[in-house]
Amino acid sequence: MSGMLDRLHADHVNVARLLDLLEEQCELLQKGEPVDTRMLQDIFSYIAHHPDLYHHPSEELLFAVLRGCDPSSAESVEALAREHATLTKAANEILATLSAVSGQAMIPRERLVGMLLDYVARSRRHMSFEESTVFPRARALVSEADWQAIERGIPHKEDPLFGTTVSEQYRALFRLIMRESSDP
Repeated sequence: MSGMLDRLHADHVNVARLLDLLEEQCELLQKGEPVDTRMLQDIFSYIAHHPDLYHHPSEELLFAVLRGCDPSSAESVEALAREHATLTKAANEILATLSAVSGQAMIPRERLVGMLLDYVARSRRHMSFEESTVFPRARALVSEADWQAIERGIPHKEDPLFGTTVSEQYRALFRLIMRESSDP
């Protein structure tokens, strides 16, 4: 069996870490405290760009094979593929809003908090459904030959935040994540 599901799961764990940071920033916003807008922009820059280069295309290859193995999964995986597009669109909208805020635009706190918490909730539901329903089905139904074909079709792109070499753009965010994960 392919290690692809393990890699996709690891991506979900990493995105969940970013979602945790977003929730922490939302708590600060709700209390009227200052937030790290640069960190928020880095998170959404990563979320808006990297998953579409590697993670989502990998899942969509898996979804195509799963539809062939299990036609009853077609509706679910098609909905997930549509969610990939809507989550990316939402991430880009939040990134634009954060850029406006850092350019001194006035955005009501409640609006920003609402956008962030909505994104977090939608992302967590999306990943949870993939983890609890789609990935186990794939483990059970996808043949070794199909796993090999999927692996050959996957675009290989180094993860700029969680890969072996952290991009300059994400180094501050990476240090924060490492500091957070080492706190007791």
